[in-house]
Amino acid sequence: MRMGLFAMLVLAGCASAPVRPADVSRLADADARVLSGCYACLLDARDAYAALAATRARPAVVMRLFETELLLGLREAEFAVSPIEAFTRAEALLIDLPPGADGPFLLELARAIPPDRQGTPRMKVRQTSRERQEFAASTLGTVFTRLDASTAGLTFRNYLSASLGCLAQAVGIRATGPAPTVPADAPPLVRYRLATCPNTRLEPLEQVSRDVPTFVEAAFFRARVPAPSMTVARVADQRLAFAAAGDLFPASPSVLYSVGAFFQTLGDCRMAVDRYDALLVIEPDHEDGALQRIVCLGYLARHDDAIAASTRLIVDRFDNMGEAYYWRAWNHHKREQLTPARADIDRAMSLHIDSRVLSLAGIIKYEQREFDGAARDLLGAINMDPAQCIARWYLGLVAFEREDWPGTGSQFEASAGCYLTSAERSEQDLARMRDANLDPVFKASQIAGFEAVIAEDRSQEQASYLNAANGYIRAAFADKARLMLARITADSAQASAATELSRYLDAIVGPIAPAPGQ
Repeated sequence: MRMGLFAMLVLAGCASAPVRPADVSRLADADARVLSGCYACLLDARDAYAALAATRARPAVVMRLFETELLLGLREAEFAVSPIEAFTRAEALLIDLPPGADGPFLLELARAIPPDRQGTPRMKVRQTSRERQEFAASTLGTVFTRLDASTAGLTFRNYLSASLGCLAQAVGIRATGPAPTVPADAPPLVRYRLATCPNTRLEPLEQVSRDVPTFVEAAFFRARVPAPSMTVARVADQRLAFAAAGDLFPASPSVLYSVGAFFQTLGDCRMAVDRYDALLVIEPDHEDGALQRIVCLGYLARHDDAIAASTRLIVDRFDNMGEAYYWRAWNHHKREQLTPARADIDRAMSLHIDSRVLSLAGIIKYEQREFDGAARDLLGAINMDPAQCIARWYLGLVAFEREDWPGTGSQFEASAGCYLTSAERSEQDLARMRDANLDPVFKASQIAGFEAVIAEDRSQEQASYLNAANGYIRAAFADKARLMLARITADSAQASAATELSRYLDAIVGPIAPAPGQ
């Protein structure tokens, strides 16, 4: 898509309109605030233009006022906040605009620019997609010609031009060629939009933040880009950026979702649920916020709340209802409600299959004593993800219930190996985490998580050795049984049972003969 109009970027106006000498400085300040581009800057400029428009200077500033109202509406939409009020104020000014401005087209174009994707429910996007597609089909071919011909300010037209990347993406038009460059001599207003539409580009946004420290929006878009590491500096920047954006747009679904996801990443699901709750008051159909709230509710052991929230996604047929079925099954299982858990996991499998779904399905079927179905699902989970240790454990339980003693031994031996590998990997990650220069809250959460996983994996490893020994003894594989028992450590919770089993093995088979010369 062509991205043009970047030449001498100054705000145009009607030079012939009468402006009192006392207002010249005020007008220049307002023009400069627009070029600076931050939302607070635009509000200041709008108020100055509105005050001047109430005087005989109205012909000179009404176009500026119209443009600034549209910029405010666009900025609000960029945070998934309704721009209706700003666009309505702009519409009321159309009657005063010169014909050459092409005001109705500019307003129509601004209204067609889609809101922020992350803050807008996909359901709502689909509801307006036809209108945007029809507008794009009839307009995009001539939009640059009409923007070139308009007497509106060049900076304002550049902003609209930059926003067209988001419209094209929303209607499924792929860019052909490199992303538009961000001219270093463009005002921060335009550089910000080029760096956020349709995709975020960090370096230009960092420069905008340096040039205009009050440009909260630039900092927000930088902060929500996923980072490879939650360093102290990174998390501190995110906290500041999200807090400032929340002060500026307290009812922004984009901000509330981003902050909820931020706290969830830090391991603080209580704070995350608070933000998701606030988000869903404003946007009840926000699919991702609703789903992540369910995930956090489950880990907070608020299983009944998670089940109710999952039911709402299912009843209203959200596009992530397959995940809702999985999490409702997961929470039913935690509540030991096998019948509804089975119904939900079966439905989840009909919509989407991955190793998590198959593992949970196998576990539920095992607990319902449907061993053939359990084995099939558990094997499927392992084939998709060999690190699904819980699936290997339950395969051992299935073999035990079937009185398949060689299978019991081998499945639990495989389970022990899986848990050993998992624990060793987590211990390496824990060591790196302890040495890493990361945000203290995130670091503490991660360390606690690794320690809990390691303790659980080690416990499961030791229990697997004991179960494997039991299976091998029943299969009369004494050597294999001794090998499993030898791997149970003296400090293990299984140590006493392992000693008793070793004595039993000695009694029925005989002790291991000493090596020659001993």
